[in-house]
Amino acid sequence: MPDVTGWIKPREFVITCAYAVKDDPHGQVQLVRHLAADGAAALAVKSSRFLGTMPRQMIDAANEVGLPLIDVPADVPFIDITQPLVAALLKDAASAADRTAEIQDRLVSLVLDGAGMCPVIRELGRVLGRTVHVIDNDLQVLATTDDDAQPRGPQSGVEAFPVMCAGGIKATLLVESGEAGPLNDEERTWAKQAAVAIGLEMLRLRTIRETESRLRSDFLGEVLRGEHHSAESTAAKARMLGIDLDRPYVVMIASHQRADCASVHEHLVRSWLCSERGRCGLRISHFHYEGNAVHIVTGARPSITHDACAFAESIIEASLDSGTPASVGMSEQFAGAGSLALAYAQASRALELGRALYGPGRAVSYSSLAPYLMLQQLDSRALAAFADEQLGPIHRHGGPLLETLRAFLECGGELKSASARMFIHRNTLNYRLRQIERTLNCDIRDPETQFRLRLAVAAMILSKLSRN
Repeated sequence: MPDVTGWIKPREFVITCAYAVKDDPHGQVQLVRHLAADGAAALAVKSSRFLGTMPRQMIDAANEVGLPLIDVPADVPFIDITQPLVAALLKDAASAADRTAEIQDRLVSLVLDGAGMCPVIRELGRVLGRTVHVIDNDLQVLATTDDDAQPRGPQSGVEAFPVMCAGGIKATLLVESGEAGPLNDEERTWAKQAAVAIGLEMLRLRTIRETESRLRSDFLGEVLRGEHHSAESTAAKARMLGIDLDRPYVVMIASHQRADCASVHEHLVRSWLCSERGRCGLRISHFHYEGNAVHIVTGARPSITHDACAFAESIIEASLDSGTPASVGMSEQFAGAGSLALAYAQASRALELGRALYGPGRAVSYSSLAPYLMLQQLDSRALAAFADEQLGPIHRHGGPLLETLRAFLECGGELKSASARMFIHRNTLNYRLRQIERTLNCDIRDPETQFRLRLAVAAMILSKLSRN
């Protein structure tokens, strides 16, 4: 065929009698050049059939472009060339398939044996002779063959393979080219198989976490209902679930409006424990209960309150970044299984009061609410009467003045912070504060007045809370 070069694929071996160019010296040279340009592996010509001998111009052209040119003897039929070549190709393909199947079996066996993600990555790195990483969708390293590496996502010199789990891309497998150069087709197949194995491992871990979370939720429900007969039995069951109640612990409840609250907090716990702030000896047992994320934060230190507060603040920061602020309530520090129900009650009360007093986007500890807890002991009618007496028409009519007063008091009388919280100009804030002073006939910048008004605002909120 005169236009045979249009049908040639890279690495193909072309065998011909050169009939189409037997009388065309220019065409003979072009055949060599075009095959070389198309990436052909070699050109074999039975020159004796139509050319007589191999033309000099074809030899020169082949030498120039670096294309192997083979003169097939007259007594050698084409089948004697194609048959052993096809057999060799099939043998190579079968060997590659066997090798691929062997690697696939090894990777899957590692997952089924529960070896974890790191052995899968190390095995892939060994067979590829390259550095391999697995990163999640937030670019956090889940596993790597190089502990000093800091991959930041797919980039030049790195090939990426998606890791699918539960119907979505949950991670990315990265293979660095390094000195070995780009992956070939067979190596890409191995990398894809490793990505499948990693997806299976992520699904296995997810199933384990969900099961553990459900068991912890059932356990907490049993404790709160008083179904455990002794502190010893409670502690024993907690240890089975990986919760050490003999050490100091804080119970933390996070309320979040997002539908995927459980998965968000699960990811947050893992990320925080891997961070610099999280490497303080804390152990966080996370589960879901009554629509909220519950964390039992256990530590080896005598006092873990500071570390637990840092974790609570990280929850708030992450929720604010996502645009859906969470609220967090924290208990005091306890030790012993017999205090778990009380710790949960404190965290629940802190969550409820903190959200009512400060709105969403705050982490509030039970101990910081002592003045409000004392106020809450009063009758709701007495609280409402005190609020009405101190706040007068501002209490009865509400509106911007009450909102401004709350923001001003919660910011400690700091004008810049209050105006930023209200999203109003400082002049507008000053105008409203003067209105409040005229209405209440007081100096709102006086510390004693601020204290009295803060109690009044708290009484107003608590009276409404008790009525609801």
